[in-house]
Amino acid sequence: MLFSTKLPFSPLQFEALDLLSASQVAQLAAQSGALNNADLIRLVFDRLDGDNALQDVGEFLTALLRTSQALDINPVVRDIMMNRAFAILSLHFEDFESHDWVSWFTVKLVPLLPSLTAEMLQRVTSYTDCDAYHVIVGALSSVFEQMTSLRQQELTPVLLGYLKQRRASGRSSGAGPLFVLCAVKDGAALCL
Repeated sequence: MLFSTKLPFSPLQFEALDLLSASQVAQLAAQSGALNNADLIRLVFDRLDGDNALQDVGEFLTALLRTSQALDINPVVRDIMMNRAFAILSLHFEDFESHDWVSWFTVKLVPLLPSLTAEMLQRVTSYTDCDAYHVIVGALSSVFEQMTSLRQQELTPVLLGYLKQRRASGRSSGAGPLFVLCAVKDGAALCL
């Protein structure tokens, strides 16, 4: 089967997801309405969760970012996407280098970051050094206004806990005292 981006997508193409590249799956998801359909996005991630899952999810999210629909994802669907992407991504955290944290958290995951949970953040920060932590906090601050107030409140203790743990272990970032800059909105703080 040849795939053309000039042809309109049909529901039948979801039955042939295994024949599409991750980039083509992103185009299908964006143009078919899958970003507003929990069942369809589950099918998309079933396709991405294979032997090359990390690469496929990265390629999918990168291609999705090139569409205007990437910024208009239904919150329920976004939660599903974040959960599925995180399940794949987190298996590789211990091998992450600086450029991986930057690539994933400041580019690929940005449309999904408002759905990052406190449990996910706790897992992420258990693998990070100060530099990666700053990357993640910067990425979260860029989507802070898109998070629910409850989500903001849930993430704050995790962020502060990381800083306190680093401080207690004598591994704070920089040569001087540990500085924390917090943005407060509706009683929730996101700390940098």
